[in-house]
Amino acid sequence: MSKKERDQGYYDAPYYSLDLTLLWGQGLIAMDKGGTSDPYVLVVQDTEQLYRSAEVKKTINPEWNEKTTLYFESPLTSLTIQVYDKDVVGKDDFMGQHVLSLTSLAVRRTEEHMLDLDVGESADLWKKVKKKQETLGFIYVKTKLKPLTREEYNQLVEVENGNEHKTYFSNLLGSTSSRAWKKSKSVMNVALKRDRKKSERSDGWIQVDGGLYQDNSGWTGSSEMRDTLAYLRIREEEVSNQVVNNLDGSSSPAWSRWQRMEELALHKEQRSAVDGSYTNFQEGIWGSQLLERGAADGSDGRIYGLRSQRDNGNVKRLKPTGVVHVLLVQARSVLAMAEGTSSDPYCKVILGKEKHKSKIMNCTLNPKWREGIDLYWYEELDDFLEVQLFDHDKDNFLGRVDIDLRTLCHEVSHNLWFEIKDGKGHLNVIVTISGTCKPNSPSNADNFDTKQITDLRPSYALRNTFNKTKEVGKLMVKVLCAEGLPAADISGTSDPFVVIELVNDRVQTDVKQKTLTPSWNKAFLLDIKDIHDMLEVSIFDEDKDHKYDFLGKVVISLLRVESGKRRWYYMKDKSLRRRAKGNCPRILLEMEIVWNPLRASLRTFKPKQMKYEEKTEQKFKFAAFNKNVGRVKTATAGLDIDMIRREAQKIFNWENKVRSSAAFLWFLIVVWYFQPWMLTFSMLIPFIQNMFSRG
Repeated sequence: MSKKERDQGYYDAPYYSLDLTLLWGQGLIAMDKGGTSDPYVLVVQDTEQLYRSAEVKKTINPEWNEKTTLYFESPLTSLTIQVYDKDVVGKDDFMGQHVLSLTSLAVRRTEEHMLDLDVGESADLWKKVKKKQETLGFIYVKTKLKPLTREEYNQLVEVENGNEHKTYFSNLLGSTSSRAWKKSKSVMNVALKRDRKKSERSDGWIQVDGGLYQDNSGWTGSSEMRDTLAYLRIREEEVSNQVVNNLDGSSSPAWSRWQRMEELALHKEQRSAVDGSYTNFQEGIWGSQLLERGAADGSDGRIYGLRSQRDNGNVKRLKPTGVVHVLLVQARSVLAMAEGTSSDPYCKVILGKEKHKSKIMNCTLNPKWREGIDLYWYEELDDFLEVQLFDHDKDNFLGRVDIDLRTLCHEVSHNLWFEIKDGKGHLNVIVTISGTCKPNSPSNADNFDTKQITDLRPSYALRNTFNKTKEVGKLMVKVLCAEGLPAADISGTSDPFVVIELVNDRVQTDVKQKTLTPSWNKAFLLDIKDIHDMLEVSIFDEDKDHKYDFLGKVVISLLRVESGKRRWYYMKDKSLRRRAKGNCPRILLEMEIVWNPLRASLRTFKPKQMKYEEKTEQKFKFAAFNKNVGRVKTATAGLDIDMIRREAQKIFNWENKVRSSAAFLWFLIVVWYFQPWMLTFSMLIPFIQNMFSRG
C-alpha cells in the first residue's frame, strides 16, 4: 500500500483515539549543575497541549509509567512529544522533542517505539549539544491507535462529562464518598460550613451567596437528591420566579450554584410526574446537558438550558470563536460595608471557565476601574457573561450583573449600564465581541457590504444636519495584510493580530498562526463622535493566557483619512518616535469615511471624550524577570560556590593573616567612606579597561 493510499484510508473514521503509555527515558541531557535534570513530557498537536506527565526528580534516566488516552478528528496532524526540565525559578529548560507521525502507526495494534530526541527549533539547545558533544537521548513509549465511530465518540464524551460532573458535585457539597449523597442533612451541614459566606439570622434563615435558605435542624430527609435540595428552599419570590421562568424557556442569566441545583431538582420532579422516568442526578445531567422539558406545563417538549463550558469537559477540543473584551468603567452607589460608610470594591469577571479579577478601589462607593479584560468566547457554549462585585476587606458579596451575549452584535462596542442585582447601585461596562473567525463573521471583508457607506451618505448630508446631532460620522476600516513583522516566538515567527481603537470603541482581528506576513481581510465599521479623534492601529503577538507582545503601532488622524484608497502605513514603537522592530514592518489599510461638517463643528465646543482604557506599563514583568534570571545563570555558570565559601571561611578564621588583615582594612574603608552616589564611578571601569588594553 502506498503512502498516499494509506493516508487516504485515515479519512474513513470521523474520530480516533490513541492509547499512549509513557514508559521511560534514557540518556537525557543534563540541564542542572549537578549533572541531572527534572524531566517531564508534554504532548502537543499543532499549538494545543494534549497531555503533561509528572516530573521525575534529579535523573537523566527517568521512569514515568503513565498512561493516557488522546482523542482527535484527524491523524494526519502529527504529535510533538517534548521533554522539559522543571525549574523552580525561571523558565523550564527545553530538552528535546520528537515528532510522531500518526499515519506511521498500526491501527488496533499495540506497538512499542524508541523515540530519539532532536533539538527542534531551539538554537540554545543546539549550542549546548554542540558544546558538550552529547546526544539528547530517547524515550520509550507504547501506542495503540483506534478509529471511533461518531456514536462511540459521543458515548465516551458523555461518560467523561458525567464523571467530571460527579466530581464537581461531590466537591461542591463537601462529600468524599457516594454514601454522603444519601445523608442529606450531613451533606448540607458540611456544604454550608465550607461556603465562603455564612451568616445566621434571627428568623431561622441562612444567607449564602446572597440567597436566603431555610435552616431546619430537625429535618431528616430521604435518600433522593431532590429531597436534599429541598433542604435549601429559596425564600425570595424574585429568585423563585426566575427559576420557573427559566424552566419555561426564557433566557434569564446565570444563577447562584444553589439556585441551579434547585431548578434541576424541580425539573426532575416535573419529568417524574409525567412519565415516571428518573434520571440519576448523581451522574451529572445538568449544565452542559440541556434540560429536557416535560409536558406537565403544556409545552411541546422543546429543549432549553443554560449553556456554560464550566460544566462541559469537552471544551478543550473546541477552538475559541472569538474574544470578549470587557472594559470595566465604573460603578455608582454600591453597598457600603466598612461601618456603613464605604467599601473597597473589586470585580470578578466570569465567562465559562475563565475568571479574572480587577484591581481594588479603596474607600469608595463610586469606584472607577477603567480596566480592560479579554476572555475567550466559545459560541457553542457560553451565553452569559457574569460580573460579580466584592468588598476586599472581608470578601463580602456586593452584587452581580449578568450580560446575555446572545443579544449583542458582533464587532461592535456596546456601552452598557446595568442595575446591580442582589445588591445596590449600577455598573457601567463596555463589552465587545470581536476577533471572530467563522466564515459567516460580519467582519470578513467578503461578507461586508460596501454599500453601507454609500447608503449612509444621505444621513450625514448638510440638509439633515439637525436630525441626529450626536452622530458625527462613520468610519470603515479594512485591515488587509502586513509584512516585515518581527519574530516574537522562539520558532522565528509570530502569531499576530490587529487591534483597532477609536477612543472607547475597540475591535480586533482574528489571530494568524506562525507567520510574519499575515493576511486578515477584515472590515470594521466604527462610530465617529469627534472628527478630531485619532485612530490607533496596533499589532500584537498572542501568547498563552491573554499575554500579548507588542509588535508595532500607528496613529492616524481622522482628518487625514483618504477615502477609498489603499495605503501602506509603517509601524512605530510604543513611543511613536522610532520605527518598530522587524524588517521595516508595515500594514496595508483601506478606509472610507463619511461625516457631517456642521455636527463636527458643534462637537468641537464640547470637552474631548475621555479614553477609559489607557495603556500603562506594568511594574513587574515576568518575561523580563525570566530573561534576567537566564542572564544570571549564564554569568555564574563557571562560578564555584564551594571555592568562594572555603576562601571566605579562611579569611574569617585568620588562616592567612596578610589576607585577613587586607580584607578587614578594606571593610573599614568602605564602611567609613562609601556613599551611594559613588556607584556612578563604576561606569568609568569599562573606559579605563579599554584605555589600558589599547595602550
